[in-house]
Amino acid sequence: MLLYQTEPDKILLSARQDQDTVKFVKDLFNDQESFCDNQSFETDQSTVSIVPSQKIVLRPSREYNLKDCERRLKSINIPGKKAKSDQEKDILLSAFIDFSGDNMVRAAGALLNYVDKNYRHVGGEEPDVLFLGQLNLQPILSLDSATLTSLQIFSTSSQLSGSTAGSWNKRREGLSVFTLLNKCSSVVGSRFLRQMLRCPSGEKEVIERRQHDLEFFCNPAHSSFTQALCESVKKIQNFQRLMKKLSSNTMTISDWQAIVRTLNGIVEIAVHSENCKEEVYVLQNILYFVSKKTYNLRRILEQIIDFKNSQEERTLKVNPGVDADLDEKKRLLNGLPDLMNKVVLEEAPKMPEFMNVFTFCYLPHVGYLIAVSSSQKLKENVDYKNLPDLEFVFESNNTIHFRNARTRMLDTTVGDVHQDIIKMETVYTTRLSEALLKQRNSLENIVTYCAHLDCLLALSYVCRERNWVKPEITVGGDISIRDGRHPLQETTLNNFIANDTEMGRQGGRVHFLTGPNSSGKSVYMKQVGLIVFLAHLGCFVPASSASIPVLDRINTRITTTESISTGMSSFMCDINQLTFSLTHLRPRSLFLVDEFGKGTSAQDGASLLAATVSILADMDQAAPFSIFSSHFHSVPPLVDSDPQPRFLHMKTEVRGKDLLYYFKLTDGISKFSHATKVARMAGLDNSVLERAEGILNFIINGGEIVENKDLVNKNRISETISHLLDMDLESEDQVDIFLQMIKDLDI
Repeated sequence: MLLYQTEPDKILLSARQDQDTVKFVKDLFNDQESFCDNQSFETDQSTVSIVPSQKIVLRPSREYNLKDCERRLKSINIPGKKAKSDQEKDILLSAFIDFSGDNMVRAAGALLNYVDKNYRHVGGEEPDVLFLGQLNLQPILSLDSATLTSLQIFSTSSQLSGSTAGSWNKRREGLSVFTLLNKCSSVVGSRFLRQMLRCPSGEKEVIERRQHDLEFFCNPAHSSFTQALCESVKKIQNFQRLMKKLSSNTMTISDWQAIVRTLNGIVEIAVHSENCKEEVYVLQNILYFVSKKTYNLRRILEQIIDFKNSQEERTLKVNPGVDADLDEKKRLLNGLPDLMNKVVLEEAPKMPEFMNVFTFCYLPHVGYLIAVSSSQKLKENVDYKNLPDLEFVFESNNTIHFRNARTRMLDTTVGDVHQDIIKMETVYTTRLSEALLKQRNSLENIVTYCAHLDCLLALSYVCRERNWVKPEITVGGDISIRDGRHPLQETTLNNFIANDTEMGRQGGRVHFLTGPNSSGKSVYMKQVGLIVFLAHLGCFVPASSASIPVLDRINTRITTTESISTGMSSFMCDINQLTFSLTHLRPRSLFLVDEFGKGTSAQDGASLLAATVSILADMDQAAPFSIFSSHFHSVPPLVDSDPQPRFLHMKTEVRGKDLLYYFKLTDGISKFSHATKVARMAGLDNSVLERAEGILNFIINGGEIVENKDLVNKNRISETISHLLDMDLESEDQVDIFLQMIKDLDI
């Protein structure tokens, strides 16, 4: 569908691309001669011959090397922008291109390299880049890597490896939205959930269909039905991996068991879906792809494969009753030891005198033989190569092998029964593999919808447990949240304080938030972002009610990661994130900025922040939904926009030396950060706090800075002790000086 939307003249694929993907693209365009450019080139493993065609171009995998592609992207010139140095250019480009997206970097870099090699003759120079932007062929809610980190959508942490002492090479998911929602019963469900979180839907119909299904699963009246579906979903295995092993002929008995388990789960889900009297979209999609072929395939696999014997012999065995000839071969094989004993007893009287000890044996590709141990005496006295009724075959390892009429009869009647059995069961394995591969696309679609079902069942569990509600989804409406809660914070607190949010025509699109440290500003901002994010998943949200418009992007400037590799300071990272966000933001976007400008002077930070807020506020309803938080109390008077942004603060109250937090959002501006009171709550030394309050009073009210007596005395005592350690006690002058220092101390 995406390829049809773009209608490309050529499609570039890596030579290491999955063959199933190449075949899919070939079939998509009904192009039997699928490769372009009449040439050959070397890949990492082999040489690929290229035949002429219209659509698909295979390029060496080395052209998709991440570092090379990144270098190629960084070499382009941005229209209307000039950089004085390579470092300046890298910083400038990172404001337009998200270099954390490895796949995007590989694809764009490989495309530019292809253009360089094939279209340089057009102008004789490197083609100019006229425009830089992101294009989403599917309506999704875009989130950059910084936003995924800031909102804790995913959160990995290093753990000590169990295998290597002192190694921190194990990555585990910490507290995140993914871990909160991941109650999936299957691996494919968890994988599908991860993909959902990376690409939330930006299509109202898709969101509402998920909400409809989720509402059904959350209904207590359907709890038994939902539980039955959960039990069936548990049986769904990593089907894509199994199909790859099947196509490469590397299947094990455990893999065959996993396929049968998956088919059983699919059939069970289909039966449950048929019995469902209400319209549930995800169940209808599963029913659409499940056919009689799916039922028959499951039945055939269970009828043919003898899993008990297969597990013991570590190869696929066929059940009795499936093939009469095969059953007869197995009967012969099972009775072969008794038959051989009978033959030995019958042939013993016919053997020559020197063969008083002999055995009948079977050698693959040779047949049944008589084996006699040889000795030097026998070789000297017997012409064993010319014996009547015994045909000499060969001698090996001091054993002479003969063939007689009875062994020839065994070759005819019994034959290579073991190899025959293997060949016959291999035929069944091949046929089963072919039957599965014929239905591969249909089965993979079914498994994908089963994974989707698993996700919805997991979300329904969380929504019921956390008492989340179904939000209203609108197009072009306001963000309206009643009693909103932070989905992660409320799991760690017993009495989380909920807050309302009104953004749009009612509350304005640009909000400016102030308040002391630890008053809940960052939590509130992330709360709004996460509620909007969850709504685009089709999930319910932590609130008493909510109305969320369909957006195209959430960008944040909350977490600043200073990187030595990029050569950017903390403030430069702030600016870079801000530039990237402003470049990509649209009216249908949400923009969250927390404590911008901390890495520079208060004047510079405040001026840049005020200018940004003013420009966005001037845009009125054309501006993205924006929330800014700051401790720069000089910013609000500097905002010269019309209309003004909505100024809000987190309510606090000073009682004596204590600061009380209400964690409640209130209209107005907080004029003080109450840093010293926050520091007192954190346990900072009283002498430092009193000194800080004296300096703060001087800054606000003027006058003199009152010395902190305790601090001054501590300094004097320290100087006195140092002088004592350095003085010459035999000198009366120095002793007098020391005694005077003691008198001067105010202790």
